[in-house]
Amino acid sequence: MANSQRRMLHLKLWTSEQFGKLSDKAKLLYVGLITLADDDGRLKGNPAYLRGQIFPYDEKLSVTDVLQLRNEIVLNGLITVYSIDGFEYIEHPKWKDYQVIRKDLYKESQLPSRNKSVTKSLRKSTLSKDKISKDKISSEEGTSHTLIVALIESFKDINPSYKDWYGNKTQRLACKWLIDTYGLEDSQKKVSYLPKLNSTPYAPTTTSPNELKVNMARIKAFIDKEKNITVKNLKPIFI
Repeated sequence: MANSQRRMLHLKLWTSEQFGKLSDKAKLLYVGLITLADDDGRLKGNPAYLRGQIFPYDEKLSVTDVLQLRNEIVLNGLITVYSIDGFEYIEHPKWKDYQVIRKDLYKESQLPSRNKSVTKSLRKSTLSKDKISKDKISSEEGTSHTLIVALIESFKDINPSYKDWYGNKTQRLACKWLIDTYGLEDSQKKVSYLPKLNSTPYAPTTTSPNELKVNMARIKAFIDKEKNITVKNLKPIFI
């Protein structure tokens, strides 16, 4: 992603309480997010992409570490992460307050806006049964609206973007597939293991319903192989 203009770090950044609360690595990541953003303050949000662009020579920093740093920045209100059709993006909410964009050099963003996208963010209250029915995601014999929402919400402790998945058809379809194939209880159980799995070498990094769908077979195989691993305060969980 080529930037047409030089990115500036505003002097207020160093006295910002939000910025000051970040860990040192999160501060470095945030500065990198400023330099990578386009003229509308947007950039790709995939942790693997961010690691490659901002920490290419830090061999000790994993993709999961970058995800945790990114989430730290989100929780401090400095960036917004949203998901469109299975892809994650970052937006700087106060970009125009701190960046001077010359009109003669301005280039419109090629990345989707969370407000202008067809699959814009929806809250639980707006995800009606009619909406899922129109998507042909569920039927009288298939996955119910309630089960889809329940599986989506189980991701809330893993990735702040989970709220955007209410309105993301790709993620809802992934939830339907997981529930129909493995059942809600088993799918939620695997989600509860993800914080541990995401920090475990050789386990597939998974932070969204669609990634769980893609990686479920590998995750189940990894669990079968590593039965002695425990997660949080649970008893040995890999069964």
